[in-house]
Amino acid sequence: MVTKTGSTKGGAIIILVFALITLAIGIWMRFFRYAGYVKTNGIVVSVRQEEYWDSTEGKTYHYYYPTVKYNVDGKDNTGEIDLDYDSPVGSEIEILYDPNNYSRVTLYNSPHAIACFVVSAIMLVLSIVMFVKNHKNFVKENS
Repeated sequence: MVTKTGSTKGGAIIILVFALITLAIGIWMRFFRYAGYVKTNGIVVSVRQEEYWDSTEGKTYHYYYPTVKYNVDGKDNTGEIDLDYDSPVGSEIEILYDPNNYSRVTLYNSPHAIACFVVSAIMLVLSIVMFVKNHKNFVKENS
């Protein structure tokens, strides 16, 4: 006999697995992908903008690539960052740079890693709620 609680449990397990995978990706992006990079502040000196047309959605997407200038040991360096939003020229942002290749920079607080943490947290809470609901239904059915 197939019960409703069995399908809820299976769904909760699937959501839990996706939550853990998303959490692992967020941890990798935030802590390991840029291991060895150094945190500093950079000033946006120019912004290159590109547009991409998505024919399936019928939308144009804008991507921004600010060039940031930052100083290491008295020398000015520049690098380009990939952003989903426009960052005005002259603004200061926290970056990470590769000490072996100063032109390799990235945003310190990557919105992609933060999104992974938020999505995984939501899925973890959802899977816990589903497990609790499944347990209550199981107890109710077997009482």
